Amino acid sequence: MMLPPKTPKTLFIIALKLSSVAMFCLGGISHDVWAEKVESAVTSTPQAATTPLEQLTEVERLAASLVPQQIAPAEVLSPRPALVNSSRAVQQRTVIQGGRTVTTQLMDGPPPVMAPKAEGEKKRVGLEENKAKPVERKPHVALFLSNTVYDHAVTEMRWTHQERTYRVFVNVDFNLLRGAGHISTEKTDYTLVLGVGEDTWQHAKSQNRKDFPGSDFFSAKDILILPAKENPPGLDDTPEFKALPDVLSYYAANEHQLRWDQAVLKAENAARQRWREAHPEKPKDAVIQFWPVTRPSASSK
Repeated sequence: MMLPPKTPKTLFIIALKLSSVAMFCLGGISHDVWAEKVESAVTSTPQAATTPLEQLTEVERLAASLVPQQIAPAEVLSPRPALVNSSRAVQQRTVIQGGRTVTTQLMDGPPPVMAPKAEGEKKRVGLEENKAKPVERKPHVALFLSNTVYDHAVTEMRWTHQERTYRVFVNVDFNLLRGAGHISTEKTDYTLVLGVGEDTWQHAKSQNRKDFPGSDFFSAKDILILPAKENPPGLDDTPEFKALPDVLSYYAANEHQLRWDQAVLKAENAARQRWREAHPEKPKDAVIQFWPVTRPSASSK
């Protein structure tokens, strides 16, 4: 099966310019300078060296030049419920461990309970307010796919349907779809749940796999679908195989933007790691409380 050709490189420049509103703020440079950097980096790449892997490296270099050297990780604080605690510590032990103080307390009385919510905190909505017009929804399909990417060029997809495992090769890098999560077409909404691992063509060939694609599949300019030779019957009827053209069409239309988003994410993660190394976390003291377990009496059984 063959899909339309992959997105031309010129569309990569357009896609990057469209995302410049967010990215030039992050890099601290003006829109014009940012766009000039993008266009220069892409167009200066030699025509003889535009394979996906080399192109990805070039994009990663550009992203690293725009992202700050260090980014402080954002603290995500989950709200703690209000508790009513009427017990007190009857035994306490404190030790110093790893540069911090750890205190354990044996409490008496009942364990803490959730504080009652204030009157009026919950707002009941009348039935008349819930009578909204029904919204026409497109069919939704969840795709659970296990993938191995070879040399950032070919992906071996695996899925299970009715206790049968199917395998298909496609000459795209599914690493780029990790952040997609949701794909919407005119007729269907898809949720992607992807497990992605990496391997090399050399290692796969050393395993003497008879159904592994040849080098021409890796270098093909069009997006191709190659079912494995030893698939059980019913491949064409599985939801995953039916959805594959939509997924790959989305990939072809957004490939360069997906590469850019991944390159920026890698650069940001590296910047956060550098920040953590420059600001090692100080050990925090901890208090651990225990309540005795009360067994029901024989008379209450």
